Amino acid sequence: AVEADASLAGRAAGDALAQAADALARAGDVRRSAEARARAAARYLAAGELARAEAALDGVAGVEDVAMVALARVEVALARRAPPSRVGDLIAVAARVAASDPSIEHDLWLSRLRVLAASARGDRAEAARARRAWRARVDSLAATLPESLAALWIERHAEREDGAQGAGEGAGGRAEGPWRRLVEITRRPNDEPSLRLLLGLVMDAIIELTGAARGFLLWKSGDGAPRTAR
Repeated sequence: AVEADASLAGRAAGDALAQAADALARAGDVRRSAEARARAAARYLAAGELARAEAALDGVAGVEDVAMVALARVEVALARRAPPSRVGDLIAVAARVAASDPSIEHDLWLSRLRVLAASARGDRAEAARARRAWRARVDSLAATLPESLAALWIERHAEREDGAQGAGEGAGGRAEGPWRRLVEITRRPNDEPSLRLLLGLVMDAIIELTGAARGFLLWKSGDGAPRTAR
């Protein structure tokens, strides 16, 4: 799912993520399967595939505590031009679920949806207020990044300001792949309990990001014995 989200675009990414969701479901990982389906829905929407986006979310019926799913449902409702009251209810649900699973991604996606919802109902004052709050959040996060990455971050989100792209979708698409991979790598230590598998994934990513033909990692373990990772 990570590979697809970073390197593909539009419907192709949606299809790959939907397949990953099915595989995760077969493995019994319901939560990650639901998140993959939500990402698939966002990619389908970016490609103008509303029916496919809805079908992706239909596969997670009954999963109510996954922030990505709640946010994707708001995105679908906006694409369907649902009544403002319905969109408002979905945003309230998404905000409540996201609050119990805080992350930068959830925060930014929810902030952007509030901008789009206010614009859709013609509330210019609220849209302007929501946009200022969203922009302030983007800028505050950019201030924590190295200069070159901060510039890319701001440019990327500036392109998304008035668009309807979903999580991770925006101008630059494949050009952002290396940065997205780097972000995903930093998340993996919390998700992968096996040091051997984790180091293998990290080395694969390093070789990919640097364009190297091969590489290895050598270090001394706590007992003084040398250890390696390809």
